[in-house]
Amino acid sequence: MKNTIFTAFALLIVLRLIWILPWRRYFHNNYRNDALPLKNKKKKKLMIVLGSGGHTKEMLALLNEIDLSRFNKRVYVIGATDSLSEGKAEAFENDHFAKAQSYKVVRIPRSREVLQGALSAIFPTVKSILASICVVFRYRPEIILCNGPGTCFPICVAAFVLKFFWNSRIKVVFVESYCRVTTLSTTGKLLYYLPLSDGFVVQWPSLLEKYSQADYLGRVV
Repeated sequence: MKNTIFTAFALLIVLRLIWILPWRRYFHNNYRNDALPLKNKKKKKLMIVLGSGGHTKEMLALLNEIDLSRFNKRVYVIGATDSLSEGKAEAFENDHFAKAQSYKVVRIPRSREVLQGALSAIFPTVKSILASICVVFRYRPEIILCNGPGTCFPICVAAFVLKFFWNSRIKVVFVESYCRVTTLSTTGKLLYYLPLSDGFVVQWPSLLEKYSQADYLGRVV
């Protein structure tokens, strides 16, 4: 009896994983035109991860190409030690909306600081993932848009957890930095090889040659 229950439970887990895994990304040709599902799909809630510095600049440039009026809720996620991105998000909202009342800026613990070793980043990463689960569950976005660095990885893990236990319709779209011409960033490699993103966009054809499951849309920022 116990073996039967265990087998049934394991089968349910496997079926659930099959259901939520981003299989479309692996059928590259069928998914190419839908790699960045932001221009022609109406969604209600958009979560944007700002990675600080140049990553924040690139993300805001990308948002300029998106019809944000289709999103009545926008949540910006920034690292706890990021002192500049909140002001940039506020300025962006004020520039694009007369009444910038439909957005929030939330902070999460950083999983890894610049030049921090991988081993020493394990505990901060776990802490950041737990905080990210709370953030994703609280705001419940339909689309999560990110471009790394480490700030976005806990959010992507949190989205996967919430997909499994709650809402399989969450879509995670990762756009690799324009600065990455021949190799992916560390975060990019994690999201490319782990089943955490539904869309994976690169901005150079040289990257597409190495990572065939990515989508190349030209320069998007």
